[in-house]
Amino acid sequence: MEEFHRECCFCGEDGLILSNFRIADNGIEAELVVDVRHEGWPGIPHGGIAMTSMIELADLFDNLTGVYPIRAEFRFGGDRIHLGDEVLLSVTKEYEGYRGEINKRYGKQPYLKSMIDHHPMEECEKELMFMQNMLEEPFKSSNSFTVPDFVNRIIFQRAFQPVHRYRVFEFRELSDGKICMLCFFRNSEGMIHNGEFNLISDTQVHPGAVITVLDETLGWSGFFTVWQGGVTVNLMTYFIRPVKPDETIFSIGICDNVYGSHRRKIVCCSGGIFSIRDDTVEPIAYARGKWLTKPEFKERMLKHLEF
Repeated sequence: MEEFHRECCFCGEDGLILSNFRIADNGIEAELVVDVRHEGWPGIPHGGIAMTSMIELADLFDNLTGVYPIRAEFRFGGDRIHLGDEVLLSVTKEYEGYRGEINKRYGKQPYLKSMIDHHPMEECEKELMFMQNMLEEPFKSSNSFTVPDFVNRIIFQRAFQPVHRYRVFEFRELSDGKICMLCFFRNSEGMIHNGEFNLISDTQVHPGAVITVLDETLGWSGFFTVWQGGVTVNLMTYFIRPVKPDETIFSIGICDNVYGSHRRKIVCCSGGIFSIRDDTVEPIAYARGKWLTKPEFKERMLKHLEF
């Protein structure tokens, strides 16, 4: 095991995702049997596990997180994955970055395709500035809700998982009718710092944990816009810099657009991660993506919400 992964809970003999892997000349491979630890909602594997595994393999192979910025694009589709399925994971080093796939054993189409690189992304700065300014503007209404934290294993270190069984989201209706979702990480004493998050090294929170936070926050903004649950179709994340263990963060998600039929709406959402230090708010990461929503997902989700 690489020395810089000694703080990581995703790989190794007792790893949440990887128990072993194989490194070749131009890439890395691993296997995984999907089980209840990987659920994002009862009976449904969480896409955060899949996305985290791509970051993990790229970092094991080539110290991905030694260089920033990091841009990661993920697209879901192909064969569906269920509990008990065996999947094959691979990341290949290419000229432009790291190309990854997750395939169901004996499947026909990849469950996930990914591309990770270090290319700058200037347009995200404008979007993050808009979100930062939006936080200071009045809004029409707001409320909060509590959900069981099915993904606490992906986000938090083992020692802190028992105290993070639930998560509180705040949703705001903006003056233009858009829905903004906020997620602050708190414990009984108030805001928590990122030292409780899963780490990829002594000095960095694992990007996979942060991507999972963004996936959920943006997804909830879409849910409250169309009032239908959904699954991730694609997600692009861009990290300006590492997320540090000694700082405090929160996430934002905004539903920007909706299209499609009543029973199969696509919601387009964007958002970001911001650090709170004293009285300042600093943008760290940007994300945008699409979610496929269906009416039948709503009842499954509402059973677990507490307003």
